Amino acid sequence: MTDIKVNVAMESLELTSRKAVTGEIYFESNGTYFPELHWNDFIIVVLNWWLRVIHKIYISNVGITDEFLFMDGPFLVRGCKVSQETIHMDFIKSQLKGETILFSSNCRIGSFSDSVLATAKKIVAEVDNRKWDANELDKLRISIRVLSERKDRDFL
Repeated sequence: MTDIKVNVAMESLELTSRKAVTGEIYFESNGTYFPELHWNDFIIVVLNWWLRVIHKIYISNVGITDEFLFMDGPFLVRGCKVSQETIHMDFIKSQLKGETILFSSNCRIGSFSDSVLATAKKIVAEVDNRKWDANELDKLRISIRVLSERKDRDFL
């Protein structure tokens, strides 16, 4: 079982003229980074998507598959719930001629969701601290609350 963490570089955060927060966000697994170290994307949007996918996987039956998407680039992570506690993750680069799985890993749903939740909470706190009027921030707060309440109720 491998730990998969979500990393964000707080010093990289920027608020665009359209009130979107961008910055470095990427997965880390055993010293491997995906899509790559210092990947820059729309952090609030991406984290909101990922929290919703984790919630869907968590409440669904074994066998459910869904995708952790990025807004930019041809990269995605496809997760399949292989047991009540485990998710199999394929780290994929999409191309016109098909998909290439760069690497795969099994991880505990609980520890992975903890990493995404912790990262999302840090982003909300940082955006609030900077007093930014960021789009999608309220949706991210809701996604955090929904998954946190589910985890608290089910002791995930």
